[in-house]
Amino acid sequence: MDNEIIKQQLEKLPKINNDNFFLKYKSTLSKKYAKLLIGKTIYFTWRRKSSNSNMFTKEYTSGKVLDYKDNKLLIYTHYVTILEKDLCDPNDLKDNEFIQEIPLENITDIAEFTKYEYEGWEILPDDYYGKIYDITNVQDNSIIALTYDFDGLYLHLAYKDKNNEVITNKYPISLISNMTPIFE
Repeated sequence: MDNEIIKQQLEKLPKINNDNFFLKYKSTLSKKYAKLLIGKTIYFTWRRKSSNSNMFTKEYTSGKVLDYKDNKLLIYTHYVTILEKDLCDPNDLKDNEFIQEIPLENITDIAEFTKYEYEGWEILPDDYYGKIYDITNVQDNSIIALTYDFDGLYLHLAYKDKNNEVITNKYPISLISNMTPIFE
């Protein structure tokens, strides 16, 4: 997309008055807080060891916390992108590659949530790139933002804060319930 068009779109953005639209993240995970997460659904950053080397990568994902044991959380990763009917069959849980034991020190930027959209990517319009939308999340909070990328889990947004500064942020697609185009 042409940079001039993006610049013009950014100039159209109104300032947001509050940030209720965005998840509240905890940067670190204590043992006490980890135990409170059992049974909850979270977004988090996973510092994960690469399977073919000793290098670590960061993965941003969702998960349902199943258990806590020995300073590790047992998490059903990518939980919100899997069909609910597939989660009900006990055979799907046996030897499931999505169920991971993750050391607490490898989990950061944790946000809890309760409501979400299965297959949330289905609400994303085909021509979303570089367009302004009034976006409503599953908590019925809205923001007017420019959408400029989608990585399969997160929709990348640009918006103006109360100081009229352009801020970029990524937002879980499974927490978006509606996108209405603005300025078509």
